[in-house]
Amino acid sequence: MLREKLEEILRDLEGGRDLAGSLARHPTIFPPLYVSIIRVGEETGTLEASFRRLAEYMQQDQDMQDRLKAALRYPAIVMCVIAAAIGVLTIFVIPKFEPLFKQLGDNIPWPTLAIMGVSSFAQHYWYVVIGAIMLSVFACRRYVQTEHGRYRWDTVKLRIPVLGKLVHEGSLARIARSLSISMTAGMPVIQTLKIIAQAAGNQFMAERVNRLREAVERGDPVSRAAASVGMFPPLVLQMLAVGEETGDISALLDEVAGFYEREVDYALKNLSAAIEPLLIIAVGGIVCILALGVMLPMWEMISRVQV
Repeated sequence: MLREKLEEILRDLEGGRDLAGSLARHPTIFPPLYVSIIRVGEETGTLEASFRRLAEYMQQDQDMQDRLKAALRYPAIVMCVIAAAIGVLTIFVIPKFEPLFKQLGDNIPWPTLAIMGVSSFAQHYWYVVIGAIMLSVFACRRYVQTEHGRYRWDTVKLRIPVLGKLVHEGSLARIARSLSISMTAGMPVIQTLKIIAQAAGNQFMAERVNRLREAVERGDPVSRAAASVGMFPPLVLQMLAVGEETGDISALLDEVAGFYEREVDYALKNLSAAIEPLLIIAVGGIVCILALGVMLPMWEMISRVQV
């Protein structure tokens, strides 16, 4: 597929179309930000420098995304294993104890009754459980595909304990890096913010970038506009203000991106230590419920035998 697209680009170039226009015809491969930077490079005669900046940006952006995905993979795998273990216990283990528990008659503890009820329902109506899960997944995916659903889901992702902060700082690093490389290439700030909002990948962050662009369009300095949307902490706002005063805001934005990348890198290195308590609490709660459900009736039976 990529080869076919490159051959089409080559034919466009041979037909007299400029490079940026040829790349713009394939937005799935070349995002608007890339095309805009290349167009500026063509118009200013700095195409080689534009390609160099793009290569550095793509390498840093891909490295950031790979580290975030690797960090999120660990808790996802753990939760899947926990869900599988609960399923095995509910369908195969608990039914083995059910005849023993029924000997208590009406004195079965309520945790045991709840576990037995769930186990019995899963055994006899497993197709309903699977259907409900599939229907829920389908409904959630359809809802997330809507504009309102995507915005709500992206907002929730940023509020997840530990992981939400990680995703938020990773998004800010990407936005700052995109702004820096675009302004260094000579793109107007307003045009850059519009493109970044379209390619933010998070509707909540895209809305903040659009608010930032609207503030800049009204004539506010970038530092004041950034303060009004609540995206950046005071330290970053001070760096932006210094960049505006010195006339080198692109370099300061590059420092901001580096700051957030270092924060994300530090958080990734300590992610296991931050997530483990939450996972231990979740696993401990599940084990406690199952243990009470199984052990309480056994204690009742042992007390009867002793009497």
